[in-house]
Amino acid sequence: MGKIKIFTGALFLVALGLFWYLGNNVIYSEIRLMRQIKKVEKNVVNRLKQIRDAEVAFQAVNKRYTNNWDTLITFVKHGEIYITQKTETIIPKEYGEEEVIVKIDTLGSVAVLDSLFKPSKYPRFSPDSLPFVPGYKNRKFELYASKIQKGNSWVDVFEAKDNEKGNINPERKENSKFYHKKPLRVGSKEEISTSGNWE
Repeated sequence: MGKIKIFTGALFLVALGLFWYLGNNVIYSEIRLMRQIKKVEKNVVNRLKQIRDAEVAFQAVNKRYTNNWDTLITFVKHGEIYITQKTETIIPKEYGEEEVIVKIDTLGSVAVLDSLFKPSKYPRFSPDSLPFVPGYKNRKFELYASKIQKGNSWVDVFEAKDNEKGNINPERKENSKFYHKKPLRVGSKEEISTSGNWE
């Protein structure tokens, strides 16, 4: 009878140790996964901010957004942004009316790469990396640019997004009711927005 108690006690301790080990392993692997998701999504958000900066600058110069990666990369590498100064002159008229003369002078230009993608803002930035989702080999963001009608006007819009397939975060689904739970994106196909769904 004594041997059975010793064997049962030893078996109980082994089972308890195994239960503790497996429980901790599951918890720690979940914590590691959440940290990995957070790290990858931080890098994806940073890249989407770079894409937004490039698209907004492209639109300011070309009066439209682009849905072509080669065009956007070439613009970032070789494009220029014009520096302008706006002055207004108010000329009083009779009966309290005023005439406003607006004058816009071009003072010069700066390279897009030097002005928007400074190493202090985006360390180790490479224009050739813009289309690629960080953390994945050869996986590109989807890039969309078009015009939509708002009221009586046509307005330029763009959207860059990580697609759902292969997304590291299993909670991010395209059919989610909550915008911030959809795959990471910046801009919109339907709205006048350059915001990201992480903001």
